[in-house]
Amino acid sequence: RRLIMVGLVFLLSSFLIIEGLILVNTKDPIPEGVETMIILGAGLNGDQLSWTLYERVHKGAEILKDNPQMKVVVTGGQGPGEWIPEGVAMATYLLEQGIDEERIIVEGKATSTMENFLYSQELLVGDSSFNPSKPILVVTSDFHMFRSKLLAKRHGFYPVSVPCYTPWYIRPNVYLREYFAVVKSVLFDR
Repeated sequence: RRLIMVGLVFLLSSFLIIEGLILVNTKDPIPEGVETMIILGAGLNGDQLSWTLYERVHKGAEILKDNPQMKVVVTGGQGPGEWIPEGVAMATYLLEQGIDEERIIVEGKATSTMENFLYSQELLVGDSSFNPSKPILVVTSDFHMFRSKLLAKRHGFYPVSVPCYTPWYIRPNVYLREYFAVVKSVLFDR
C-alpha cells in the first residue's frame, strides 16, 4: 500500500514538473544572423496540410520572407493516410509562398521528432553553408517545443524556439500526450 502511494506521488510530481516545463519553454527571442530553420512535420490529410502543419509552415514562411539569407529544412515522412511525405507538402507550400527552391531542404523519411533532428542533421552537415556553431530556429507547436529543444540539443543543434499556437479545445489532449512523449524521449530517444 505504501509503495503504491509513493508511486502515485512520484507520477503526479513528475507530471506537474514536466507539464510546467512544457508550458514555460515556449518562445525565445530570435537572435540576429540566424541562417537556418527547421520546420517539424505534423501530419497530412491525403496531400493537404493538417491545421497544425499549416500553422507551422505558414509561420516559417513569414520568417523566411523577412530573412532572405535563411535556409529551411522541412522535415517529415509519410504516415498512414498520407499520399506524400510531409516534407514534400511543406516544400510545396513554401514554393507557393514565393520562397526560392534553393533555400528549401526537404527531409522526407522522419517518422518521429527524434528522427526529424537526426535526418535534418545529416542533410545539414552535407550543406557547405551550414554553420553548426550558430543557433537554428525550430518551428513547431507550443506544446511540442520543450521536447523538440531537448532532442535538437542531443543532435548538436543550438535551438531557438518559434512556437505555433494550439487551440484551447485540443490543449488538454495534446498536453497529456506530450507528457508521455517527454518521458519516452528522456529515457529512450538518443
